[in-house]
Amino acid sequence: MKKVFGILLGFSLAFGVSGQSVERPVQPNIPGDIMIDFGFNFMNQFPEFLSSDFFPSRSFGVYYQRTFKIFDWATFNPAIGIGNDRFGWSDDLNFIQDTSRTFSFDTITGINLRKNMLIFSYLEIPAELRFYPTKTIDGDGFFIGVGGMIGVRINAHTKIKYKFAGDIRTEKNRSGFGLNNVRYGITGRVGWKQFNIFYKHYLSDLFQKSPELDPFPVTNPYMFTIGINFTGF
Repeated sequence: MKKVFGILLGFSLAFGVSGQSVERPVQPNIPGDIMIDFGFNFMNQFPEFLSSDFFPSRSFGVYYQRTFKIFDWATFNPAIGIGNDRFGWSDDLNFIQDTSRTFSFDTITGINLRKNMLIFSYLEIPAELRFYPTKTIDGDGFFIGVGGMIGVRINAHTKIKYKFAGDIRTEKNRSGFGLNNVRYGITGRVGWKQFNIFYKHYLSDLFQKSPELDPFPVTNPYMFTIGINFTGF
């Protein structure tokens, strides 16, 4: 038994020494930064009875960004990533679709509705010019950024959560819901180093055409987002 223990101990020491002698591969230094946007979404032009809740109407985006120095006081910052947005309705209204694939709103009745949301994602390409009043070396310091973005819709679904027969149930319905396939807009940022406050204003309408809500006319809204950003992960 002692011999067996001695052999195992010898193998352990040998592997430990060999493991220490092997050099670890050098990890590649990939240029660019991960940029995370977090904010809250708003709409214009929807009637008061079809309003959105503040906290459920969130925006979250993850992008890979590069920084190209133009002058000591200006950089060009293109990026690519996914923007995920949601609206939480404060009313018992949800999307329905008829046989002609026309989307409209209808009231949800007969259940205790706890959550009612529209969620959608776009593959986006934002690009900005950032100006540094006190100049910069590597994109550090105080800056003001202006730019734009364009995106292609990749996903959309509704989500309702309700209590029925003593159970909490969740239902999802996946479709396009008449959302625009392409969206575009302008952005503005004010920040310091890896932190900034942003405003996104989408120039494209939220839907391809106004959803129907009889007997009330509904104007096709646009959305805008206000939030914070962390860069450099």
